[in-house]
Amino acid sequence: MLTIAGTVVVALILFGLTVAAHEFGHFWAARKMGLVVERFAIGFGRWAGLCSSPR
Repeated sequence: MLTIAGTVVVALILFGLTVAAHEFGHFWAARKMGLVVERFAIGFGRWAGLCSSPR
């Protein structure tokens, strides 16, 4: 059984993964529309350095 702290940690990890998937959707849609994507950021614009567009 998870403690309260463990539950909070799991919830934060799941929330982060959800945000990452959401932001990747923006990246993917922009690339499909032919836009140049210089940075892929997670959250409120802080550069995560996960992906760069070669175009």
